[in-house]
Amino acid sequence: MKEKSSEKETESETKDEELPEKKKERSKVGFIVGRRENILILTFMLLNQVTALVVIIGIKGLVRREDIEKKPGYYLVVQ
Repeated sequence: MKEKSSEKETESETKDEELPEKKKERSKVGFIVGRRENILILTFMLLNQVTALVVIIGIKGLVRREDIEKKPGYYLVVQ
């Protein structure tokens, strides 16, 4: 029985080790996408391209639709 429990511990340790790496990779990708998005928004603002800004905001809404449905208060600011 001790062998089985040690095997389970080893498996759970391996899974726990993989999770932080995936989170780091995901946050790195999110950081890169966010920076590119900020550059595009700034560029379109300086060029007075309101339509392009609306397209970016619309695409963000479509991409985050599931997250917005789960936690609307996090994404929507009520003043």
